[in-house]
Amino acid sequence: MSWDVSIAKLAANVDAEVSIFIRYGDHSVRINEDCVLPAASTIKIPILMEAFRQRDEEMIDFSERISISPKDRVGGDGVLSLLTESACMEFEDLLTLMIVVSDNTASNILMDELGISAINDLCQSLGCPSTKIRRLFMDFDAMQAGINNTTTASDMMRLITALDQGKIGGKSGATQMIEILQHQRYTSGLPAYMTDSNIKFATKTGQLPGICHDLGIFKYREQKVYAVVMFHQLAEGEAGRRALGDIGKVIKEEIFRL
Repeated sequence: MSWDVSIAKLAANVDAEVSIFIRYGDHSVRINEDCVLPAASTIKIPILMEAFRQRDEEMIDFSERISISPKDRVGGDGVLSLLTESACMEFEDLLTLMIVVSDNTASNILMDELGISAINDLCQSLGCPSTKIRRLFMDFDAMQAGINNTTTASDMMRLITALDQGKIGGKSGATQMIEILQHQRYTSGLPAYMTDSNIKFATKTGQLPGICHDLGIFKYREQKVYAVVMFHQLAEGEAGRRALGDIGKVIKEEIFRL
């Protein structure tokens, strides 16, 4: 059985709206890849990229220290909401927290500093029209009104490919962004079975009730896989996490042959 068939069979067994785009060389598996879904924390990928674009254009300074006021603090993922009221952090550290622990407070501050319209413009310029920020994280009024940040598997594929190829921030920017993504703390999805230290992965998750997304760049020696897997309206959240792990296991065993 080829790896794309294996992944399609796993996806078919998930009781959810499924959207997948996985690419290895000239081969790919695509399942509803243009379906527009709530992005959850995967929307933090274009926020990261826009920060590096603005740094490259000398619009911002990553060493600038930014005060984190009580009004900035929101719940959900992250640690900044737990710090003292006098907390102050460098711009680059906020980016790191946004990715590695998916800090929502850091994300909201960064969106304010960078400009939501600028982030959306970046997505548009990279051919990702369905990837849009429409609200801040933990904005419950907007959430109750059905306002969501959105994306598609195909858009996220374009974004992580552009990131890896240095189209934003050049080669040095790509290296730095990959390094940040490699420190991702939530690794129970696609990388769950990738215990071989020779496999390098740079990933970002997105989770909300009924939503379980994971995406990333996976490398083993000269082999590279770009993967975006999104589950929406999951009947049971743990089933999404297990399916992500099983899909990652296919990448490990049937592509990397480990």
